[in-house]
Amino acid sequence: MTGRQLVLSSSADTEDAAVLGRDRLREQVRDDTAARTNVTLGYLLDEWLSGHEVEETTRASYRLLINGFIRPTLGATPLAQLCRRGPRPFEQLYAEFRACRRRCHGRSFVEHRTPRPHTCDQRCAAHVCKPLAVSSVRQCHAVLSGALSAAKRWGWIIVNPLDAAQRSRMPAPKPNPPSTTEAAKIANTAWAQDAEWGTFVWLTFITGAHLRNHPCEISLARSARVSTRELVEEDERAVSPARVQEHDLDGIRTPRASALTRWCRTWGNE
Repeated sequence: MTGRQLVLSSSADTEDAAVLGRDRLREQVRDDTAARTNVTLGYLLDEWLSGHEVEETTRASYRLLINGFIRPTLGATPLAQLCRRGPRPFEQLYAEFRACRRRCHGRSFVEHRTPRPHTCDQRCAAHVCKPLAVSSVRQCHAVLSGALSAAKRWGWIIVNPLDAAQRSRMPAPKPNPPSTTEAAKIANTAWAQDAEWGTFVWLTFITGAHLRNHPCEISLARSARVSTRELVEEDERAVSPARVQEHDLDGIRTPRASALTRWCRTWGNE
């Protein structure tokens, strides 16, 4: 990458181990499996993420995983060392995340509410192990796999150590949605509290809008189709184009649907 000569190195405690290490390095050179650059994994992640074509929301989540979990553990490790060690460091990292997201290894310490100088209060409590969600561990694997695949494509490494790694298994989903009777009670209670709140809850039930986003626009066309526009925000700024979904209301000829039509027309004129 820089035109400089690359020197492979290893360490050993005994002469016999040194001979084995020498033979292993010679084998890497002979088979052309040694890394062709001395850059670290952290540098590779920055280069890969800057040119990776994804939505800004996905980029933000990748950046959070990189800075919060991957970089503190393996960011300073050279690619050459990771290639020599194979998939073991990554599988071990995944196992540690599944045990504790802070990788405490059983140590006891106080989790402070802020890294800045402060006076401790009830928010500064003893550490309690909280595993990283399996979906987040799998996303870490996807980030690392994508970055190392790019390094192989760019000629920085010859072998991707994650090709032989096993990623965490996703547990079987266990959805527990409310029954139709429970959903009706929720909607009716919301309608009784406030007409606009009831409209929002009822519309969410029939359209399946994601509550983690912001259903920020409702429009009707010919009283038979409802459009919802969702805007994803981060730090009070839009990071993803609004997604528009349309849902047919045909067959939902209920007083609620008629009330929705009247409410939208009234709301649109205000």
